[in-house]
Amino acid sequence: RDVAPPSVKHEDWIKSPIDRFVLQQWEANGSGPAPQADKLTLLRRVTFDLTGLPPTPDEVTAFLSDESPQAYEAVVNRLLESPHYGERWARHWLDVVRYAESTANDANAVMRFAWRYRNYVIDAFNRDLPYDQFLIEQLAGDLLPPTDSVETNARRIIATGYLMIGPKALAETDKEQSRLDIVDDQIDVTGRAMLGLTVACARCHDHKFDAIRTTDYYALAGIFRSTEPFQNEVRNATMWWEFPVPQGEGKEPITVMAPKDSVPRNLRVHLRGNRFTLGATVPRGVLQVVEQSWPMLPASDPTLAASATASATLDPNQLGSGRLELARWIASPANPLTARVMVNRIWQHHFGRGLVATSDNFGTRGERPSHPELLDWLAARFVENGWSMKSMHRLMVLSNTYQQASVLPAINDEGTKATERTKVSPPKNSLESLPSLSSLTTESAPRFPRRRLSAEELRDAMLAVSGKLDRAPGSSESGEFLVSKAENIGAMILPNRVAADDPFYTTFAKRSIYLPVVRNMLPDVLALFDAADPNGVTAQRNETTVASQSLFLLNSPFVRDQSRAFAERLFSSDKSQTDSQRVEQAHRLAFGRAASTDEQAQAGEFLAAYLNSPSIQGRPEPERQLSAWQSYCQSLLCANEFLYVE
Repeated sequence: RDVAPPSVKHEDWIKSPIDRFVLQQWEANGSGPAPQADKLTLLRRVTFDLTGLPPTPDEVTAFLSDESPQAYEAVVNRLLESPHYGERWARHWLDVVRYAESTANDANAVMRFAWRYRNYVIDAFNRDLPYDQFLIEQLAGDLLPPTDSVETNARRIIATGYLMIGPKALAETDKEQSRLDIVDDQIDVTGRAMLGLTVACARCHDHKFDAIRTTDYYALAGIFRSTEPFQNEVRNATMWWEFPVPQGEGKEPITVMAPKDSVPRNLRVHLRGNRFTLGATVPRGVLQVVEQSWPMLPASDPTLAASATASATLDPNQLGSGRLELARWIASPANPLTARVMVNRIWQHHFGRGLVATSDNFGTRGERPSHPELLDWLAARFVENGWSMKSMHRLMVLSNTYQQASVLPAINDEGTKATERTKVSPPKNSLESLPSLSSLTTESAPRFPRRRLSAEELRDAMLAVSGKLDRAPGSSESGEFLVSKAENIGAMILPNRVAADDPFYTTFAKRSIYLPVVRNMLPDVLALFDAADPNGVTAQRNETTVASQSLFLLNSPFVRDQSRAFAERLFSSDKSQTDSQRVEQAHRLAFGRAASTDEQAQAGEFLAAYLNSPSIQGRPEPERQLSAWQSYCQSLLCANEFLYVE
């Protein structure tokens, strides 16, 4: 349903129609927005959100000195055109589709060409591939009509790696059971990632909460079971297809992971999920969500409840699996779920929480939307703008809602007053009729949510600040590394032998998205800081604060190496610099700002105490200096100001 943005009392706060929906609710609750964040906070926030990297000192200087009204919008456009945007936002999608380069379970075999799918996703985000086409290519790119572009045809086949990258039980002796388990994984990830529905719950019985019947499940299962993920029937053979794809005249073929259509088949219902206890045959079909309850979203019942009627059956005379028809049904503008689910995911990653907090469950057991009309309006704009994800980013990050401060100003007797650290602007005059922030509790006052850097952001930011980040795109390094650590057993099975603390993870200097992803064996820098578990759909990561994280920051070889490189960077830029100038440079690199007088004094005291400590006496003076500065730089990399985005 397309809805009109509401009227509000305080029009001069509005920068985007988004602000109208949000402010209307605040006005109804008797509260008002937080002050606007200062320019440095806003730059750091949007740079991390869109690229996963910190702004450079030059970027900070340029933005702070640009007083034009279009300065912030120009930054947003620059970030969206950066190749690092795709690296950041592809990682969000890979969380949802359980991307990994090993099979988990028994052998944990290496999927050596999975990286091509990862790079396809990065490229799709950078090219702003329309989201509907993005979904179709992943579900059925191999079934699309060939184009005149060999590169396009190859890209579409690579996209179907989406169906191949799930966990697999290679030791399962019942091959049909293995296939059905793979089908179940494909149904689960497709339902939750694209439709926000827990369809796989209907494998053994009708869904207990949503109107999804077991027959609906097996209608979908017939589609995926008519797709062949195996290479052959030899035990211990790979459970995916690897074959050459031409790249054009004069170019070598590439090897990809992809499925192929097999003999179309309709499945019988497996009573209680037992494949040996069979019920009626179900024609292949797609789940037809009842649209009457979704487009209207009546005010009396704002629950985004997903229910289902009979499956829309496919033509029984068609020769294909029905996978392309399923893909087109999911990606149709008429589908009431697809656009809503994706704009909700984008909102979640910008604002910390989705409009529907259960972003992979829009069913009756999911949470109600906080702003149902806003969700509808965003979904309508998404489709109207050609399913452009970059357009949706612009819409959200250019809003005043996004530009609020995340830290409340200090309160004094005269009312609210910004601290030196928050540097927030005062509210607009027309908002003064709303309750001031001084009359609101910390819990109830609207403000932008503060968040810790993700595992990948933390690692990448350390590499960037130390000057060691290799910004070139990654390619086959992860697959080659895993194969080098694997042992050949039988026909192409490569059981993985990678340790979580392998030195490769310390020395690899490209962005974290290009690191090998081994199921059940993530590197410490990712696992300790709540990286997605690739064994299943991760709609939203945990954000924990535990002692092991502090221990890692203090003792990890990776952190120590980056701290040393950071210190060497300070000495290599200008050898004539004073200690005070180096402290200044260190703060600008780590935090994007100058060091305060107190921070300068504290740094001087720290360095003097370190240089006088007995543990480094007797070393050459250059080594003593570098060791002291390494320790100081490590303290900056461990600071909350570095670890958190406001």
